[in-house]
Amino acid sequence: CDQGNSSVTFVFTATKVGALPLACVVHTSQTEEEYIKIFKLILNAVGSDAFFGNGFPKVILTDDSSAERNALRIVFPKSSMFLCIFHFCQSIWRWLWSSKQNVHKDHRPFLMNLVRNILFANTIQECDEHYDILKLDEIAKRNSNFIKYMEEYWKRKQEWCLCFRAKFFTRGNNTNNYAESSIRIFKDVILERCKVYNAMALITFVTTILEEYHIKRLLKFANGRVTKPSISYMDFIKKSKDLMVIDVSQNIY
Repeated sequence: CDQGNSSVTFVFTATKVGALPLACVVHTSQTEEEYIKIFKLILNAVGSDAFFGNGFPKVILTDDSSAERNALRIVFPKSSMFLCIFHFCQSIWRWLWSSKQNVHKDHRPFLMNLVRNILFANTIQECDEHYDILKLDEIAKRNSNFIKYMEEYWKRKQEWCLCFRAKFFTRGNNTNNYAESSIRIFKDVILERCKVYNAMALITFVTTILEEYHIKRLLKFANGRVTKPSISYMDFIKKSKDLMVIDVSQNIY
């Protein structure tokens, strides 16, 4: 994020206002060793009474960055680690579309649906059944590399299958889209799509401009100001007030 190629790592929590940053670290690389230092610094800063007195977050949701996830497991061994299902599906879809895998174009959506059936299964038993269906499917058998690929993911099924996180209080957050959108705000609104001059300037942006942005956002929410979606909805209502809908036949209006 600066001309010295410093990185910024945020820890966010999901709220009704959107994602709110719990911690922010400016660092020099994205290795596992570096992430261990980062998360230990955060843990020391917040103390043992953090996270509602637990001293660790009960649930951590990330994309599939091995360096980051390994570091989190070391620093927060009692936390439950889940994968963002958007990034999971994205990785499966990219694999299916990779030319070196030689998966027929017509087979790709079918195989993707087999994976989605496993992902969105309501119970562990149903999840196991859908995985067995995938392994025995004729189209899947034609793509033996795909079955091997899914076998590796199946070893980590507790991380991505939604049935395994049903008992956890996630408030319906099965993707890290809140974090993705917040990073975009940081890049577009705070940094204005520019790199800052150096690390000290970057820290200033985080501690002043970003903090002011979140203060305004929290105050706007607390005061019950009209949000942009509400304004757009009222504008739509105004434009469609003279719209007449006539039922011609079943499903045709």
